[in-house]
Amino acid sequence: MLMILFRMFLKEFFPPFVFVFLGLNGMFLLGRLLPMVVPFLSSISGLADIFHFISLLLPTFWTFIIPMSVLFALLIVMFRLSRDNELVALFSCGVSVRSIALIFCVFSSVLTIVSLYLSTSLVPMAKAASKGFIAEMAEKVLAGGIPVRQFFSPVNGIVIYTHAETDKGTHMEGVFLQDARRPDAKVQIMAKSGEILAGKGSAAISLHDGVLIRASDELTQTDVLAFEKYTMKLQLGSDSTQVSRGDLPFGELWRMASNPQQSQRRPVLLTELHKRLALPFSVFALGLLALPLGVSFGRAGFSSVLSMGLLAFLLYYAAMVVMSNLADSGAAPAFLLVWSPNVVVTALAGYLIYRLQKNGPLGLLK
Repeated sequence: MLMILFRMFLKEFFPPFVFVFLGLNGMFLLGRLLPMVVPFLSSISGLADIFHFISLLLPTFWTFIIPMSVLFALLIVMFRLSRDNELVALFSCGVSVRSIALIFCVFSSVLTIVSLYLSTSLVPMAKAASKGFIAEMAEKVLAGGIPVRQFFSPVNGIVIYTHAETDKGTHMEGVFLQDARRPDAKVQIMAKSGEILAGKGSAAISLHDGVLIRASDELTQTDVLAFEKYTMKLQLGSDSTQVSRGDLPFGELWRMASNPQQSQRRPVLLTELHKRLALPFSVFALGLLALPLGVSFGRAGFSSVLSMGLLAFLLYYAAMVVMSNLADSGAAPAFLLVWSPNVVVTALAGYLIYRLQKNGPLGLLK
């Protein structure tokens, strides 16, 4: 009997999961690609570059997309079964809530393992590779010149605007540059002219006859400097000394988080370590929560089911962000803070399933 139920739910679960998964991938991808289309359009040599970049970019979304897809797919399954009275028929035939919960556990556990592999192995590699690809495109753009009368960011933290260009864009007239790579010392530069010196993996911007304005983060101290020539080096390629915590391989992240010499960065590294482990388990927690939510709101309408699913995920994600920020500051052990949303959601789902098993679908609403 259990295998028959498993095959039935698998048949119901697979199409909405694939549909939601592909739809969310498209939404995330458009949101990430659209701001980059105009600046990097001149550096794209063909469809091969586009598909290569998409293949690198998509895995970076999956740790968030998979939990959402599982939650929405299971809610859609419960909505369809409730709408067609199949759920009532299952309960009338003696199928217990515990049996359905067990099937949900199997689905969620399998996808949790997949998400855990992605979070610890594939996603860090994809993040590092996509940043390297963006650096290559930025290098090509700089070699071809800064786009005229557009705010262009060749690297993270630097924005350049030029009023006019000559020599195929390598010489600029009327330049504004903002350097926010150091949040505690932001720099704004206005220069009459400038030129781009592009090389393999790096580039430099040489500015002439301008003014440099440097302000502290609290705007309590400001320095103004006039110059005849100012050269700024841009690191476009990978730099092992500046690798962000999200790009670190899991083994290296574990080693650095366990190193007492990393005392200043240790809270941040521990937070990243536990987030990579905790986010995949949100698939299991939210998958379990889908059962009582689907039974309770299955007859309320499709929009109500999706609204409850979206609300549940947003509350979970907001809690994860708040707890991660607290863990970064060292307010409490990262393990307790980062894992607390999973514990709360799993406990809530277990309690609602227990009430559903004990009192029936109507008893859950009392």
